[in-house]
Amino acid sequence: MKTFLRISGFALLLFVILALRPIMNPSLEKSDLVMGTLTGVLETNTPGGDVFLKLAEDDRRFYINRGVENGVSPETWKKEFTGKPVKLYYARHWTPLDPFGSTKHVTRVELDEEVLYSEF
Repeated sequence: MKTFLRISGFALLLFVILALRPIMNPSLEKSDLVMGTLTGVLETNTPGGDVFLKLAEDDRRFYINRGVENGVSPETWKKEFTGKPVKLYYARHWTPLDPFGSTKHVTRVELDEEVLYSEF
């Protein structure tokens, strides 16, 4: 019984460490690129105002962590950039909370070679 508890405790600790590890020092080299037409911009009620972006023909969710706090204006982005082709760079990061990678942390957004947002 003690062995089972120790193994279970270790597995739980490992899960928590993997699940809660932050994205450290994002860079272009540690990011993947997806291109598509921006079809949606949504601000959440989280502290700092996370901003979710939706691309046409892509089922994944892309979010800018604390986007509003970092200068992203969701209303402006909706009006000016919806329907336009963008480049989204997102962190190459895996977590057991999202094992299939359906939600991606955006590190950079470009429109016509202009950088709209960047974490580096």
